[in-house]
Amino acid sequence: MMFALDARLRTALIAFALILCLLGAQAVAFSVAPAARKSAGESLGSAGFAYLGGLRTFAAAVIWNGIDSQHDYYFSGVSLTKQTFMVPKMRLVTLLDPTFTEAYYIMSYIVYTRSGPAQGIEAAREGLTANPDSGILRANLAQLLFLHDKQRNRAEIVRLAKSAVASDSQWHGVEERFEGYATSMQLLRDEGEVQLAREIAKQLDTWNAAGIGVGSQNQNGNGK
Repeated sequence: MMFALDARLRTALIAFALILCLLGAQAVAFSVAPAARKSAGESLGSAGFAYLGGLRTFAAAVIWNGIDSQHDYYFSGVSLTKQTFMVPKMRLVTLLDPTFTEAYYIMSYIVYTRSGPAQGIEAAREGLTANPDSGILRANLAQLLFLHDKQRNRAEIVRLAKSAVASDSQWHGVEERFEGYATSMQLLRDEGEVQLAREIAKQLDTWNAAGIGVGSQNQNGNGK
């Protein structure tokens, strides 16, 4: 899936790509050094490639912090469905760092509502493929499939919602976990998995009593 980038982002991406090429060339040069320098070449080559990965991750974090600050200052009261201006930057974040689950989570919902279910679900699947253990992305894909066609997608919705609350799911903090559990609880209840939904609701109440998830909202703006 590809999203169009505005002129400034294209320029920044090209400049960043040139830096990566230069650093990559240096790393490759070290890695294929003559036999007499093999040990040093291998070490420096490995370090160079590791550095490139760190640079991409750092760049993604910088871009995301800019998005976050802009949103908090100017658009905190604006519905996500109207914040399409963020999509190209979020797409750039995911290209630089495919493990950036929050970017996939928010971007896929905006794309779903503005560009159509097919593209939004594609973005959600891409994020989950890159991060198969992410609880929030499991719940996210389940939610978009539910919004699209809950009857036709029932089996996958239930499977994803159950996997989101499974012990192997990974979360970036307790608030994200609360949101993922709340979404999964709603989906399972609506799909007839009443007993499991009740068990999840009890867990949510326990977390809520501890101050976790107070005022939490999912992408639709609905609370628990």
